[in-house]
Amino acid sequence: MYVGDHMYSDILRSKRTLGWRTVLIVPELDNEMDALRRSGEMQARVQRLQTEREGLQRSVDGRCMRRLELKRELDREIESAAGEIESAPSSRAELAQLEAELEQLHAKIDTLNREIGPALRQGHELFHPTWGQLLKAGQQNSKWAQQVQTYACLYTSHVTNLALISPDTRLRVYRDMMPHEIASMEATNPTLCAPGGFAEDNEEHDED
Repeated sequence: MYVGDHMYSDILRSKRTLGWRTVLIVPELDNEMDALRRSGEMQARVQRLQTEREGLQRSVDGRCMRRLELKRELDREIESAAGEIESAPSSRAELAQLEAELEQLHAKIDTLNREIGPALRQGHELFHPTWGQLLKAGQQNSKWAQQVQTYACLYTSHVTNLALISPDTRLRVYRDMMPHEIASMEATNPTLCAPGGFAEDNEEHDED
């Protein structure tokens, strides 16, 4: 096992060239973990707001599809009237109701967006006022984080952390999940897949 703190000279070369198991030392991880703990309440609030927004957006999508159906029905009625503009009053009434409901839903979504934006910025600044989280670029893993996942079998803040676990401990990888798998699990149990999950600093990764 090769332990080092430089991605290219220590980790990448020893993994690619020699095929060694690797441990990347990331001293900044201590501050990162502390910020994650302090941001827990904020993350939960953002999650609640985003979940509420997603529900409203689904309502918008359903009404938009129904509005499209109604407009097609009205168009067909106009064509079948041989130039006479006639349509069922109920269709026009439903269309007007949908427009009013959509306006209300969009207003609610705009209100949520105004709450979510500042909350995300606040969470961003807890980690670093400019760069935010160490291993993130927005809501996605950064390029460096992808390199850590690919080339570091383990990563931790200090090499002495290895003394805290038994030599017989088996460190297993987290399961990689595609967006459709996450969506399926969220539909079954939303508490299982909260966005923005973070890996422990003793995560092990399979070799490519």
